[in-house]
Amino acid sequence: DVQAAIQVVSTLESGTVLVGAGTSASAGIAEALEALTSSGSDPSEALVLLISDGEDLGDPAAAGAAATALRAAGVDFFVAGVGTAEGSTIPIYNTRTESFVSRLDAAGQPLVSRLDETLLRLVASAAEGRYLGTDTTDIPGAVSGRRLSVRRRDPRHRRPPRGHRRDP
Repeated sequence: DVQAAIQVVSTLESGTVLVGAGTSASAGIAEALEALTSSGSDPSEALVLLISDGEDLGDPAAAGAAATALRAAGVDFFVAGVGTAEGSTIPIYNTRTESFVSRLDAAGQPLVSRLDETLLRLVASAAEGRYLGTDTTDIPGAVSGRRLSVRRRDPRHRRPPRGHRRDP
């Protein structure tokens, strides 16, 4: 539902987020495709938006393969990057102290997440999609533009030529 997506992405803000234990772009893309195909909706009207730092802790080739499967199903794909190439620690919320602390690795050292725009561009390209960069304020406009494009392709939303009337 493109309208729902527009509502969600228009509320995105940069800053601290709560994170889980690692990421896998391929798993997220595969799950999105599964949700779309099991819903019975037309994949050519769907848009998947991946927001990631690009540090795929799974197999980067698997992310490309998952993105290729999206394209094969006719799904549009946007990728937005978060973070910086220099990286920063990963904040998590400690409910006991009611404060943010850095996520630690097995050795007790702070984990650092770095933006990998090369991987994000490759994944977007594998799906013949679009890499939006790291400015989250661009996301609502990109989604809205995609929505208009879908509406123009749908004969139910086309305007009749001047001087012609639609049948009731």
